Amino acid sequence: MRNIQELKKAYPQEITLPRGVDDPVLLLITCEDERIAKKLKHHFLSYGYAIAGPAYNSDMAHSLSRKIPIDGFVYHLGNDLGEILSFFKVLQEFSFLPVVFLGQIDATVRLRIKKLENPYFATDYPIADQPTLLKEMNRLFGNRGGTIPELLIFANATFNEMVSLARRKEKREVEHIISEIVGQLPSRWDSFAFENDPSPTLIYLSQAPFDRSQFFVMLELLFNDLEETINDKLNVTWGADFINDAILQAIARYKFKDELVLNFAKVRGLPDLNIKQLVQKVTEAEGFIGVGYIELSDHGPELLKMKADPGLEMLINEQTVAQLISIVGQGESYREGQFGIVPLLQSQDYVAILSSKILDSETLEDIRMAGRSLTLIFVVIHKNFSNLAMDKSFLKETMSEYYSLDNVKQVTDELIENIYQKFKFILPVS
Repeated sequence: MRNIQELKKAYPQEITLPRGVDDPVLLLITCEDERIAKKLKHHFLSYGYAIAGPAYNSDMAHSLSRKIPIDGFVYHLGNDLGEILSFFKVLQEFSFLPVVFLGQIDATVRLRIKKLENPYFATDYPIADQPTLLKEMNRLFGNRGGTIPELLIFANATFNEMVSLARRKEKREVEHIISEIVGQLPSRWDSFAFENDPSPTLIYLSQAPFDRSQFFVMLELLFNDLEETINDKLNVTWGADFINDAILQAIARYKFKDELVLNFAKVRGLPDLNIKQLVQKVTEAEGFIGVGYIELSDHGPELLKMKADPGLEMLINEQTVAQLISIVGQGESYREGQFGIVPLLQSQDYVAILSSKILDSETLEDIRMAGRSLTLIFVVIHKNFSNLAMDKSFLKETMSEYYSLDNVKQVTDELIENIYQKFKFILPVS
């Protein structure tokens, strides 16, 4: 059996151990940027993981992973595609080890990741969603030092939602209140550590089994303190409602299924809400996708083809068509290319990604257009996934068939179906 303390003695310069964890998971961090590597090392140590490295290139990662029995990789994606592909060769040699990818993942890298045998999780960097990251770390590395129980992840997710829900003028004060109240916990209970960068996060460090019932009671007291402090420092009376809204947002966003988590919401005064139904409803709604094809004819914009989940059919109407086509063409001015994010006038929850092209049309009689029609393909997705519009490689790949067309006759139902399926495939919805 591996002894982490003996490993530390054998490789004192290469291995750093976290505080308060007897047998932590040992991760090798690989990152080209030394500044980012140091930040990642600090974050993962604070989560209770031991760190090998960091390695600053694939050769260094290969050397360290061959001499030190690591448990997994953390890889920050840089800008050098050759270096990224070299690191994938390292992963192929250690195909049994989990890997956490951090950074912008374009279409080329995504295809490589899908071919890996390694268990993996991928997220953006800087890390904006710590609860999901910690939950996935649990999935990858199991019940070892540094693990974060779901009830604790729920607490951290609620802290994040409180900051997100706070109005702009109150956001900094809410962050300060959370840090002040939650940050005191480790001084009273040394099984915990508190991390405030990039967001308030409690970490459980002890090797002793996590006492869910004890933490449940502690969490009640913690939220009561937060409620009273918010009411006092902000001079308001809505502290309880504010925290309850954050709790519901956290449950809906992260799909918690732990009965103790759901019971906690009821203890907070939410007994009449069917929270399980809320989770299912939000999960389903976030996965809705609509893909449509609009053509500018002699009679104006017409929605000629559409593939949409039932929940979105009501949103894609004449008003939506008029709104979207007006963004890429008005009067005699028409624009080709990719456009997004476009908030839908019909909904606060959904946005559209637009791709337009002028195609030949034998049916168009308007002499100003000279037998050419402005066309538009739009994709409606939940705003939580609007970051997909920032992945230019994925969009270019997904829309490549459309941009290769010359005539409106070539736009088929199969094309719209293919675009729909590509977006459906990559959305991280259960």
